Amino acid sequence: MQGSEAPTASAAIVTTTVAELHASTPAFVVGTLGENEADDESEGCVTSLTQMGAAASGRDIFRVIGEARGLIRINGTLIHVSQVHAESREDGEGQPIGSMSVFEDASHATRVVATLKFGAYNEAADSTEHTGTLTITYKGLTQRVRVEGGTAC
Repeated sequence: MQGSEAPTASAAIVTTTVAELHASTPAFVVGTLGENEADDESEGCVTSLTQMGAAASGRDIFRVIGEARGLIRINGTLIHVSQVHAESREDGEGQPIGSMSVFEDASHATRVVATLKFGAYNEAADSTEHTGTLTITYKGLTQRVRVEGGTAC
């Protein structure tokens, strides 16, 4: 019965992937964070990332407080995520050139993978510029967003 066979798992994955690539609107909306959204949680360094090209607006879409806690707004809801994994990349001389950090919320419905390249370091401001991508998975759907920003201590 060739005509009534169920599609294989790989066919379903390919179909979903193609549909997602051609979708005119994202499956979920990544919103901006308020300027003072994490003030009560701030300790140590803060990494602030905006969507690539939107830095002039000054509106972060992802913020990391300290080294292990993050904030992201999806579909209007503020979601707290915690770092569950981190790796750094170094050049041939052992200098840090980038990082990959994985964050998840307590329910594991939201996952943010921040893959960043380190740019200029400003010693006077104790800050480093970043560019890279956020791969955001929310309730089984995934989006990639190019970002820019930095870490200030």
